[in-house]
Amino acid sequence: MKIAEICTLLKRELYENNYQYGFYFGGIKYMPDFKNGFDEEFFKLSKTVYRIQNPQDTMKEKIGTCIDAVIVMKIILDEINVPSKIWLLYHNLKKTPHTILTFEAEEKLVYLELTPQSNKPWYGKEIVYSNEQSLIEQFQKENYAIVEITDKIIIGNSPDSILQYIVP
Repeated sequence: MKIAEICTLLKRELYENNYQYGFYFGGIKYMPDFKNGFDEEFFKLSKTVYRIQNPQDTMKEKIGTCIDAVIVMKIILDEINVPSKIWLLYHNLKKTPHTILTFEAEEKLVYLELTPQSNKPWYGKEIVYSNEQSLIEQFQKENYAIVEITDKIIIGNSPDSILQYIVP
């Protein structure tokens, strides 16, 4: 498949279905309220209640965090036999984690940011790299630590469980 076709397929699920940022737990949707700045209550819940969601719940409820979004993307890509990996980014200065997914097509590596309601300027746009090393070097230049975690994600675990692979 072509890069554009794959991106269209992923966007159709996550972007056009208007996934919301937050999480689903115990039959309740939790979403941050940023009207008055940082939502301290949501942040606390995300550290205590939130667990990496079952992708079927994410797809049914149309809500998730970055890690939930990349898991959904990986499932879609696995169904059409497109090789993909999930990466953990950790900004060394801001001390913030983020997960992304890359996939291989047309002998290139592609990163497509589809975290719900992302404010990143590259949201919904594919970024094409010649290889994994190019991706790694780009993020390292931007002061991120980066590690591949595809096989380290466990549905139902706290998202902090994956930080052990990157945070000193």
